[in-house]
Amino acid sequence: MNSTESAKRPSGKRPKKRKFTGNMHTRCKAVHSVDESLNNSASGKKLRLQDVDSSFIEHDDCFDSYRVFDKTIMFTNIQNFASCKNERMKIYQKNVLEVCLVFFSIECKNCKDLCSFRNSKMLGKRKNIPEINRRFVYAMRTIGQGHAAMTTFCGVMDFPPPVAEKSYNNIINKLQLCSKEVSEASMQSAALEEVTLTNSSDIIISGDGKWKTRGYSSRVGVCAVIGDKTGKCIDAEVMSSFCKGCDSWKRRKGSPAYKMWKIIHVKECLKYHNGSAGMLETVGMVRIFQRSLSHRSVRYTSYIGDGDSKTFSSITASNPYGEDITVSKIECVGHVKKEWELVYEN
Repeated sequence: MNSTESAKRPSGKRPKKRKFTGNMHTRCKAVHSVDESLNNSASGKKLRLQDVDSSFIEHDDCFDSYRVFDKTIMFTNIQNFASCKNERMKIYQKNVLEVCLVFFSIECKNCKDLCSFRNSKMLGKRKNIPEINRRFVYAMRTIGQGHAAMTTFCGVMDFPPPVAEKSYNNIINKLQLCSKEVSEASMQSAALEEVTLTNSSDIIISGDGKWKTRGYSSRVGVCAVIGDKTGKCIDAEVMSSFCKGCDSWKRRKGSPAYKMWKIIHVKECLKYHNGSAGMLETVGMVRIFQRSLSHRSVRYTSYIGDGDSKTFSSITASNPYGEDITVSKIECVGHVKKEWELVYEN
C-alpha cells in the first residue's frame, strides 16, 4: 500500500488540507488590538462600531504580566466609558504595593476623558480595604500556608508582591475574630438542633481528640464533640502548650521590660495547656463538659468514646453536673471493630 492510498479515508475521499489558523506568535498580536472584522460580528453591531482601526485600544507595557480582577468592575467601566466610538482609547494601570490591587485608567484620546477604577471591591465603613487582599490571605490560611508562601506564589505567578507582614497580621486578626464568631454561631445552632431532635436537653455526644503531629511530642491539639442525631460539631477546644511570644521573651524573663510585656500579653497568650501532650485530650474534654450548661444549655449525659479510659475517668471525676447526674459511657463500635481486627491480624 502506497502513501497515497493510506492517506485516504474509508470512504475513498482524500481529507481536505488543514488551513493555517495561527500560532502563539500570530495570536498574541490579536490580543493587543481590535481586529477590523469586528464590525461584521454581532458584538460590533451591538456597539455600532464603524471603521475601527487596529489602534482603537492602546495599553502600556504593564499588561505583560498577570493580574487578578473583578470582571464585573472591569467590563462595566469599559462599557460605560466607551462613548467616543470612533476615536482611540488608551488603557493603562498603576500598581499599588499590595498583592493584586491595581488601579486601571481608561483615557480617551479625543475628548481627554479619564476613568479610573480598581480591580477589586473595597470593604469597610470607609471603603478603603481591598477585598482581594483579605480573600488571598484567607485562601492561603485555609490550605495551611502563611506570608512566606504568599510571597512565593506571587513570584511564581508574576503577580505584584503580597501585603506587608504588618498588614498580613492585621488581616489574620480580623479573620480570626470573624471565624470564631461564625463557628460559635454554627455550634450553637447544632446544639439547638440536637435538642430539638431528641426532645431533651440531656443529649448523647461523641468526642475525640487529635494532635498536630504523631506521638506524644505534639504541642498543639484539638478536642471536639458532635451530636449523636445530627452528626454536627457542638463544641471544640483548641489546646496548645506553646506560645511564640512567650518563647521569644523567655530570655529576658525578670527584666522590667518583660514584666510590662507580660501584663499586656496575658490576654492574648496562646498557651492553654501546661501538661504533657498525652493530657491534651483529657484536659480539653473536661473543659468542654464543664461549660456545656453555660455555653450550650445542654448536658452531655452519654459519652461515645474510644478505649481511652483516662479521658472518661477524668470527666466523671470532675462532676460537671453535680453528684446527682452521672455521665455514662458508650463504647464506639468502630473503635471496638478496629481493636478486634488488630487482634486477629496478630
